[in-house]
Amino acid sequence: MRLVVFRHAKIQGVEGTDSERLAQGSEVLLRKSTEQLIGFPYYKVYTGSLLRTRETAEIIAKRLNINVVIDPRLNEISRGVFNKYPLEIFYREWTKHDFSFDYTPREGESINSGRRRIFGCLQEIISENRSGAVIVSHSGVIANILMSIYGFTYQQASLGCGERVLLDLNGEEVMLTGFRNSTPLTKKWCLRYG
Repeated sequence: MRLVVFRHAKIQGVEGTDSERLAQGSEVLLRKSTEQLIGFPYYKVYTGSLLRTRETAEIIAKRLNINVVIDPRLNEISRGVFNKYPLEIFYREWTKHDFSFDYTPREGESINSGRRRIFGCLQEIISENRSGAVIVSHSGVIANILMSIYGFTYQQASLGCGERVLLDLNGEEVMLTGFRNSTPLTKKWCLRYG
C-alpha cells in the first residue's frame, strides 16, 4: 500500500486563516510533482477542510483522475487562541509547559489529542484503500506522522509547501522515500503518541 503525502501548495500571503488561496504558479508546480505518480492505482485524494489543502487536492485529483475526500481530521493541530499569532508566540507559551505534548492551549488541542485525531484518520485511509491513496495536509500534521514513525524532530520532519513524501506500507514495515533526497528509511509501522 502506498501513501503519497503532500503538504499544501504555496499560498498568497501569510498562513493563519481559512481564506488563503494558492499562489500563482502553484498549479504548474503541483502538476509537475504529480507527473511521476501517474499510472499507480491511487483510489482517492484525502484532504483537510481548509481552502489551501482543498485547492491543492483538487489539482492533484484532476491530474490523477480520482476523487477528493474532505476530512477535517487532516486539519492542522489547533493552537487555539494562538492560531492568529506567529508561531513564535505560541512557542514562548509552550516553553512554559516544558513543551509537553499534553499541553492544551486555550480553545486549542494538545499535540497528543491532535495525533489521536490524525492517526485515527490515517488508519481508516489505510484500511479503505488496498493499493494507494494520496493525502494533502499541513506541515504539522505530516511532521507528526513522520516524528511518530521515524523519531524525527519537528524541524527534521517539516515539509515545504508543495513537497511530498512516499510511505510504502508492507505488512508491519513502512518505507519512507522521496524525503530530502535521503536513502529510503524502513521502520516498523507504529504510530506513537508523545
